[in-house]
Formats: sequence, C-alpha cells, structure tokens
Amino acid sequence: MAGPSTATRDLHLAEPHDQVARNEHGPWFQKIALSFDGGGVRGYWSLLVLQHLMLVIREIETNQDGTTRSSFHPCEKPDNVSHLPNLLNQTSYTPFLPCHYFDYIGGTSTGALIAILLSKFRMTVEDCLREYEDMARVIFGHPRLIHRMNALMPRNKYSMKILEKAIKEVIDRRVQVRIEDDTDPLFQTEIDTCRGIVLATQLVEGRVVAKRFLFRSYTPYSEKKRKNAQATDNFLLNNPHEGIRTSLLKVALAGTAAPFYFGHYHTVLSTAQVQAAKRVQTDLSRVETEPGRRKGKLHVPEGKSSYEFQDAGFSRANNPCHELYREIQSHHGDNVPVLVSIGTARRKESFVGEGAVATIKRGFHQLGDPEEVHGLMEGEGVRGSCVYYRLNDEDGINVDMDEWKPKKVGSITITTMRTKFNEWLEKDGVEDKFKECAKHLVRLRRIRMTTPRWERFALGQYFVCQVQNCPKDRDNQWLDRVDFENHLKREHREEDYRGDLESVLNTCRRILVYRSRRPS
Repeated sequence: MAGPSTATRDLHLAEPHDQVARNEHGPWFQKIALSFDGGGVRGYWSLLVLQHLMLVIREIETNQDGTTRSSFHPCEKPDNVSHLPNLLNQTSYTPFLPCHYFDYIGGTSTGALIAILLSKFRMTVEDCLREYEDMARVIFGHPRLIHRMNALMPRNKYSMKILEKAIKEVIDRRVQVRIEDDTDPLFQTEIDTCRGIVLATQLVEGRVVAKRFLFRSYTPYSEKKRKNAQATDNFLLNNPHEGIRTSLLKVALAGTAAPFYFGHYHTVLSTAQVQAAKRVQTDLSRVETEPGRRKGKLHVPEGKSSYEFQDAGFSRANNPCHELYREIQSHHGDNVPVLVSIGTARRKESFVGEGAVATIKRGFHQLGDPEEVHGLMEGEGVRGSCVYYRLNDEDGINVDMDEWKPKKVGSITITTMRTKFNEWLEKDGVEDKFKECAKHLVRLRRIRMTTPRWERFALGQYFVCQVQNCPKDRDNQWLDRVDFENHLKREHREEDYRGDLESVLNTCRRILVYRSRRPS
C-alpha cells in the first residue's frame, strides 16, 4: 500500500503500487496479460474468441454470490460504459470488461487496434466488435483497383488516408479530448489501471533497425529512473526511452502500417529528453511511400526526431505474447505471469505458384507465422515461468487478411467468421479451455476486488482535496482512499469538514468518465 501523499503526483509518472511490487507478494504481484496476434480482418475472429471468454466469465461471476452484475463489482458501474443501443435486448452483451481482468493488453497490426480499444478506451467486447466492424468496412471496403500486389504498380493496395480517417472517427467518438481541440489525445492510460502495448517495426530508409518497437501507454522503469528498478533489468526493455506519451493516432497508424497494404508510416516523435521532461503534443506528419523510398522530407521541429515504421505483423512479433512476457519480467522482476494469447485462426498454406502475388504472399506468410512464438510460450509454461493459455483454431479459416465481401458491407465475411468460430467451439476440448481460463481470471479478480487498490484499478478513482484551507496544492491528487483519509486526519481538523468523513470523501472523489453515446 502506498504511503501518505506528500507532494503533487503526475498521474502518468508516479507508480505508487509498483514501488512495492518486487517485495510484497500480494494479489497484485502476479501480472496478467492479454495478447492479440495480427491478422487483418480476422481480428474480428479474435474478438469473437474474447467475447466468448467474457461470456463464460460472466456466468462464473454471476453464480458466485448472486450480486455480481459487472466486473466493476463491488463498485457501482459508471454511466455510458457501452455505446450500444437497446442494451436490454442485447442477449450477448456482457458488462464484464477485459481491462478489469488484465494488467497488460498488447497486440500487433490489427491486434494493436484491439489493444488500444480495450486498454485506452476500456471498452466492452461488444462495443469493440462494433467499432472493429465499422473500421473494417471503411478500410477494407475501398481497395485500389491497381496496386503493387496485382500489377507491381508503385502504390499500396489501400490508402493510408482512409485508415487514418477510420481511426480518427473512433478516437473522436470515444476519447474525452476531441480531435478538434488543441490537445492531441495521447496513447496513455492512468497509472494503476490496465496498460496498453502496441508493437511496430522501426526502419531507417526502408531497412529494419528494430524488429520490435514498443509503444507503451505507461512510463517504463528506465525512464522513471526508479531507485528500486534493477539495473540488470534495463537490457530486456525494447526502446526504453522512446514510444511513450505519444499521439494516440500516431501509435495506431505506426502499429498498422502493413507494407504493400498501407505502406510505411513516417512521422516525427519527441526525443527522449523532451518526453522525460514534460508531456509533448506533436503535430501529425504522415507520408505514404514505397518501402525504402521517400517522396519528400518531413519537417522535423527542434527537439524531435523523424521515425519510420511498419507494423510488426511480418515478423515473429506477429504473435506478441513473448514480447509481453519479456516486458513483464523486465518491469516486475521475479514474476510468474498469467498470459492469455488469442490467435486469428490463420490457416496453414503454402501459396503454390511462381507468380509475383504468390511469391509475396508466401514470403509474408512465413514471416508472420505465430506458431513459433506459441511453441516458445508453451515451453515457458512447462518450465513454470508463466501460466499460459492459447485460444486459437490451429486449423485456420479460409479468410484472407483483407477479405471483405461484399465490399461495402462485409456481411459475407463476417458471417463466415462467425460460422467458423461456432464450429471450432464445438470441437472436443475447446470449451474446456475457455472454462479453465475463465475460472483462473475470475479467481484473481475476486481476490483483488477485496483490496483498497481495486477502486483505482476498476474506476480510475482518485481524490482531490476540496476542504477549505488545505495546505496542499489544489492540483494534488491522491490515488488511494486510505491515503486520502490519512491526509484528512493529518492535515485537517474534524471541524474543517464537520466530522462527516464519508461526505467529504464523496465530494473529493473523482473517477474516469466514459464519453456518452452520440444521438443516432
């Protein structure tokens, strides 16, 4: 438990509960992570997997004591958690949020978009499915007729501008800071809540220099310069001084910049020194180019550097589970995390043929094979280094990564994925995997919900002292109820708040507010 607050805390830099994570083996010590493979349109299939997992969780949770109605329990569920209309008629809707069961959610390519929706926006799975379907309709419903994959023309199959437009629309609907405001929304989550990780590949003049560049919604230990961060841990971190406090739009575009489909993503990011000193708002700079070739130079303001990215889907990190495992080990030391890895039902095929398209597809398929990492993580599980669950149809489904039929609505593609998912669910042993995983996650959440930290993790709760004549600055924030009670008892007299402690706690209490749904 954190000690009393004695100074103003930056809610994105301070990590009070992590200070003791290495020394106290409490219910928050073992970290829990959710990983999403990259797979284009088949990310929708991944969400169907997660939806079923959350439905099994709902059944287990509601049968525990008869009073649990959401994953916020025992806290009250806030307003506007879901943007879906007619919730009472949604039989599959579940107000049990993945962000309440996982400390880390990470993904590659379209799995990166899912990670953003679940961690940054703290969505229900049903809302995520709706947003994903809308994005797929905008992005994959408008391919160019002639492109480098069918005619070796020097342009990509899809326009980066359309991808950008689709992502902006989601941000505008969900984030509290509007796109038209002066502040560019950041890929940043409140501390002591679920963290997000987006994987990308960094390039210089079209050549790979870092196969695994991690955009983090939190500040890594090496950047915080913690006294309790072991020096030997830092070598495990990918880009420990970069990819933090970054524009949400930039992170999404860098994480989904698939070569030949959208092209590389060129942008400017703040240097490590500037990032460490303050939150930096950066202007969007985007150039769509042929891999390895620039059409023009970016203007790079002072204190910033130019970067070039493509998604990590064409590397071993297409299955990012091992990267999440390494990240947890580097931050939390001797930890045996629980890792849930969700695939995209990627089929095994050889792409027989000598044509350019077959050659390209064969190369991409080999580069992004998630089974190598799956085998590696199975080995870690056998050795007891982690608890590992893999939820994936290894036989795969016959849906290409950008298939969207018919083009304007995608109803055939969606129906195919739903049908194949239901068929996979009927196979021997599949439902048992879901139940085993769900029981483990429910057990961990219900232990955590009995601790003072749960209010912070579930609601993003904090306290701002509104008591008259408070000696602390008005922007001082306490992340813990007990911490704030200690402040009141130490810095104030009972007559300052008329002895009504519960009333002043409610007055000074703040939580994360979900954005309301726009009228139809």
